[in-house]
Amino acid sequence: MKQNLPIYGYLLEKTLHHKSINQMLLRQLQYALAVETHRSFTKAADVCCVTQPTLSQQIRTLEEFLNIEIFDRSEIPIIPTERGALILDKARFIVEQAKELESFAKTISKEKLYSKSFS
Repeated sequence: MKQNLPIYGYLLEKTLHHKSINQMLLRQLQYALAVETHRSFTKAADVCCVTQPTLSQQIRTLEEFLNIEIFDRSEIPIIPTERGALILDKARFIVEQAKELESFAKTISKEKLYSKSFS
């Protein structure tokens, strides 16, 4: 059994890494939605309680991951590109679903669940 311990550690590490990637992606989507709402990286950063360079880098990382430029940075105020608008629609849905899931999990964690036992 000791031989399998390293693989369990590896799988745990991969799972934790995957979780942090998902959290980072959700945060990046929230940042992008803030930029869309405020039409400014600076205002969005203030609302998200991060520095403007941090927010800009996270959105750039998201754009690279998706291989799509979400915002036209040559325009002021900042506007989404045509493809970016489509991404932001999906992002809004994903963020809303994540909030609903979190709320649902909190609700059911407080409820006493009954299971039927069959004898």
